[in-house]
Amino acid sequence: MEPPKAAYVVGILVLFCCFLQQQEYTEPVKSLFEKLMSKNPFSAHGREKRETNQTSIDYNIEVYLSLSDLEHFRRILSNISIPVSINDTGVVTNINVTTECSSNLTEYQCTCNNNYAWSYNQCISYGACDAIIGDKCGCIKALPTDQFCQLNTTQTVMSTTPGLTTTPPVPVYIDVDIDLRFSAPILSSNIIDEVKRRLGVVAFPYSISPLLEILNFNITTGCNNTQCQCGDQFAWSCDKCQLYGACDNISGTTCSCINAIPEGEFCEPISNVPSCSTPPPVTTAELPSTTLSTLGTPITVTTAPPTTATTEPSTTEPSTTVTTAPPTTATAKPSTTVSTSPSTTVAATPSTSVTATPSATVTSTPSATVKATPSTTVTTAPSTTVTTAPSTTVTTAPSTTVTRTTLKFTMDLEYKEEYNAQSNTVYQTIFDTIGTSCRTIVNTCSVDSLTFSSGSTVATFTISAASINSSQIQQINDGIINGVLTKYPIIIDGDSLQFSTNKTIVGTPVDITCQRPDQSLNFGQIEAVTWTIDGAALNAETTPGTLNNGTSKLTGFRFSQTGQVPCVCLLRVGNKILRRKGTIDIMPKPEIKVTTLRDVVLCGTQAVTLTCSVQSPYKVKFENSETAGQTVQYTYPVTSCVDGTTQSFKCQWVPESYGKDLQYSQAATLRFANQILCSNTTFGDGPLGYIGRADCDKDKTGEITAECMANAKYENVQDRCVLKEIQNLLDLSVNLTPVDLPPFLKKLSDVTKNTSAEINQSPATIGAVVKILDNVANVNTKVDQLSMTFVLETAGILTRDDSKNSWNFLNNNDTKTVTNTTSLATSNSRSSLFLDSLERLSGSLSNNSFVINVPSVLLNKTTFTNNFNFDFNSSVAVDIPQSVGGNKSLTVIVFSSMDNVLPPRDQANSSVNLINGQVTLIRSSGKINNISLTFDVLNDTLSSPKCVYWNFSLFNGLGGWDTEGCFLVYNENGTVSCSCNHLTSFSILMSPFAPDIPELAYITYVGIALSMISLVICLIIEAIIWHRVRKNSTSWLRHVSILNIALSLLIADIWFIIAANISDPGRQNAPACTAATFFIHFFYLAMFFWMLSSALLLVYRTLSVFGGLSDLALLGIGFALGYGAPLIIASITIAITAGPKQYIQKEVCWLNWFESKALLAFVIPALSIVCINLIILAVILYKILRRRVGSNSTQEGEKHVLMVIAKSLAVLTPIFGLTWGLGIGTMVDPRNKGVHIAFAFFNSLQGFFILVFGVLLDKKVLQDLRATSQSIFSGTKSTSGGNSSSIFGFLKRNGRGGGISNSGSSTGHSFGNT
Repeated sequence: MEPPKAAYVVGILVLFCCFLQQQEYTEPVKSLFEKLMSKNPFSAHGREKRETNQTSIDYNIEVYLSLSDLEHFRRILSNISIPVSINDTGVVTNINVTTECSSNLTEYQCTCNNNYAWSYNQCISYGACDAIIGDKCGCIKALPTDQFCQLNTTQTVMSTTPGLTTTPPVPVYIDVDIDLRFSAPILSSNIIDEVKRRLGVVAFPYSISPLLEILNFNITTGCNNTQCQCGDQFAWSCDKCQLYGACDNISGTTCSCINAIPEGEFCEPISNVPSCSTPPPVTTAELPSTTLSTLGTPITVTTAPPTTATTEPSTTEPSTTVTTAPPTTATAKPSTTVSTSPSTTVAATPSTSVTATPSATVTSTPSATVKATPSTTVTTAPSTTVTTAPSTTVTTAPSTTVTRTTLKFTMDLEYKEEYNAQSNTVYQTIFDTIGTSCRTIVNTCSVDSLTFSSGSTVATFTISAASINSSQIQQINDGIINGVLTKYPIIIDGDSLQFSTNKTIVGTPVDITCQRPDQSLNFGQIEAVTWTIDGAALNAETTPGTLNNGTSKLTGFRFSQTGQVPCVCLLRVGNKILRRKGTIDIMPKPEIKVTTLRDVVLCGTQAVTLTCSVQSPYKVKFENSETAGQTVQYTYPVTSCVDGTTQSFKCQWVPESYGKDLQYSQAATLRFANQILCSNTTFGDGPLGYIGRADCDKDKTGEITAECMANAKYENVQDRCVLKEIQNLLDLSVNLTPVDLPPFLKKLSDVTKNTSAEINQSPATIGAVVKILDNVANVNTKVDQLSMTFVLETAGILTRDDSKNSWNFLNNNDTKTVTNTTSLATSNSRSSLFLDSLERLSGSLSNNSFVINVPSVLLNKTTFTNNFNFDFNSSVAVDIPQSVGGNKSLTVIVFSSMDNVLPPRDQANSSVNLINGQVTLIRSSGKINNISLTFDVLNDTLSSPKCVYWNFSLFNGLGGWDTEGCFLVYNENGTVSCSCNHLTSFSILMSPFAPDIPELAYITYVGIALSMISLVICLIIEAIIWHRVRKNSTSWLRHVSILNIALSLLIADIWFIIAANISDPGRQNAPACTAATFFIHFFYLAMFFWMLSSALLLVYRTLSVFGGLSDLALLGIGFALGYGAPLIIASITIAITAGPKQYIQKEVCWLNWFESKALLAFVIPALSIVCINLIILAVILYKILRRRVGSNSTQEGEKHVLMVIAKSLAVLTPIFGLTWGLGIGTMVDPRNKGVHIAFAFFNSLQGFFILVFGVLLDKKVLQDLRATSQSIFSGTKSTSGGNSSSIFGFLKRNGRGGGISNSGSSTGHSFGNT
């Protein structure tokens, strides 16, 4: 659709009106010009004098600010009303922001604000990032030290003659360049005529304000896709006509159309076009040669090389007078002509770079002449005399044209200043490549200069050659790029990134797409992708998953930054890298606040007014109201009042166009009461038990609470105020993903460093940061060096000396909380959680070795094979004399001030000790049986050192220093040496507080090894006699139970060994650890439920005198109970707890206790079965005793009742799993070593006990083995009716009524051959 004619007028006027008069700027445009015209022309560095009385003095103050949110600072300045009175004698009359510096990921850029600019020398020295106009630029690519933009005086007329003449106010004419771009299809082939026709309806002069009007406009240049035409009285110089090719006839020295679209170059007035005629050979006085070099601008130098020279003295001293006058145009940097003599002419010509664009460009120079009425006009006319040296007469040959062109490219290398040394390998390689490529195209080509600058590594070089055109320059550039690609990676900039939305609210998922390279670039198959968000590189192990068919897409990325956030994507094929950039506008989360005059409403009140507010530019409204605004009120009529009841009100955010699906709200609750007990100006009025709330400071969120006590006073004050930026990060940390992590940690580090003092003085904020680190540690991903650096920077700040009081408050408060709780164990200590988070993160580091050294923290990650010894930070030495396995990684973190965080409480909960050495965290990827550490003591006046480690399970999860497993080696010369041994014990299955002592580990591993061997033997025996046990139903069912108990226990023990060996790395979310925990849980439960099946079968056979269920039915019940119930319990447990990542413990591969209490899913079924089996055992023993009392005779070997009971207990205890009842003791008294040792001994050897008492001591089993072996070797069969001490055999005889007992006989009979 064709745009309206007024659109072209708006294109001119918008630069003067619309752009400045935004909603945050109330100052009209005319005020701007009035200020510009009233400035003192002699002001420098922004210092201005104003006309005041003789007693006033003007001071100019320069302020340097380091800010993380520049947009917020701009809003603050825009809201300041000038002038501002400081006191009765001081007034701030003006505030000017001169320079703004920021990083764009690859380099710093410093941009000047209105009326300020960088000097020409600075633009050249640091590199300009915009056009150099009038020897000045508005942006440089560096952060210069103690240098700032200066007041732009290029439009101010100055005089160097003494005295200053002030003239009456006269109009000032300002020429403005405007570059308009339109869609090509709406314009005709004659672009200039079309635009003139559409602007012809506007009458000029056009008044903007009483002091400002547009007089006229001229169109200088119009460009379509391939050509650039000149307007009336404008033309291209002949050198541009020859360089780019004229699309019309060259008239004299000019043309009006060229076949190119030169970047930043426009048609010039015909009167300004220089002559291009070639001078004839003459005898001249040759001055020293002059070289002009402008970045991106080729320079044509016409010289006359000498052929024969005769030197003659000369006394001529010509002078040159230079007079400055008001500029008439503000176009791109004009051509510069320096005439030294008739023989040498140096002229700067526009760049040969040609850029095609699908849009039509209309550029006017000058496009508008603006007349303003200033308050002061100053006119100067300085003159300068230039004296040349004596001349030399030289006879020259015809001239040769030399073109100098400056180009650049970017390499993906970390910039080093040493690259600029000509002896450097990088310099020599690039220089040779440029020279070779240049001479390949033009044999006279040479390299004039080569420099390297930051921004990765940017190589800028100048080449010169005779008679070179734009096509050859492009060929040279391509050859250079291809040559450098064989040595170094080169970055090629592509189109912008694609965002699913260009504006959103912080924490909202956004999709970012990095499209595959265009086929014309010949990239081929993309090999790798790298993403950088706000200067933080995403984890290299997560980004490959975003690559699909050459396109990389970040799905659901959540930004933790606010403002204009830069994003960069690098697509790599070998050394060729395509870079795509993009910026997204991230808005802060709405901070909704609902307030009332009072929270407690006395019955009888007619109405209550509530106020809801939110920060600009958002709006809010109450849920039951349609009135929206930045601040709204709602009046609630009280129609009913019952003491103790409440009424809630919700205030909602009114969604913006970029967040229609987002919801933010805040609720307020009114409480009704008949009387008031406590009254306070801070916490308000309230009845007994009322929790009063007070607001936090403006930069914090949360509340301060206090409880109304019976003494009519508010007590138990709790400060829950957290810095807003930290609270926002805490909210975002809940949903962190591996892709989000690096930018999030960078933001956390930046906020922590910028507000370190405020954080360390606020216990609530420290607690919030600790919870953030805990959430970060729960993210299942590898942590690279950069991300860990951000973590340690944050951790180091939290351990500083100024945080000690806050940590003391937190530790004391945590102690009170744990003391008052009735639960067995809860993880409540923030200091313990802080250390635990860092320990878990150290176990998730990437595989490469590196060192991180930040204030208060040193991390060293390295690898070793068999042993290791190293001195860290000259204060801690680590010695590992021997380790199991091959190559292993070792991470050591030394904290110089962790004593400010961890309280010195020990096993006895005593705090009389002091931490007298640096706290060291050590994590290895392999098994380490013993480790020695040597510390330099901090205070050599203290005595009786102890070697301790932080035990997270002490005091119901509160944590404390423990000596178990560590002992003192020596203490001499201010050095303490300790040796520690921490292994996994069997008692962890029932208790999360298993003591870490070597005895338990040895008993566990030896017992399980013997048990596994015994169970294998048991299964072999069962297989040998299986054909015999099937002859009797009771015996068959009994052996089915034993077989499944042995099989389940064997598999569970195998998984326990696996879990113990993979627990050391501390990666609690690793799939192997989760799988091991699941199978341990399932098979141990299967063992218990088969024990229950065996016990129920026994009691069923004992009590069921008459017939009952068939053998197949009993077998089906056994399998359903033995495997079905464990599978249901284990599956439900992992399904409920795996989502929030609370399935396994942090230190070992076993069910979690502190966060989710998942351990109860094993403890409760196991102990319940033990209790049931114990009851069944009592019934069995009762039957045995009753039989003995009622019997007139006894079998031989069973005459004593106690002997019978002992045999029964020996047989049934391992089958029934009664020794697991010791697990109750490990939970009730976790510090009792004896209970843990007993538990580990009996239960690790359970398989051995089953073999001995359940199989080998059964005489019938031994007879069956003997008979089977005889039949194998002799080929005959035999039967036996010998005795069997099996308790099943006894119950068969007694319970079923078929037993026969012969008094005085030495032979007993067993019913049921087994």
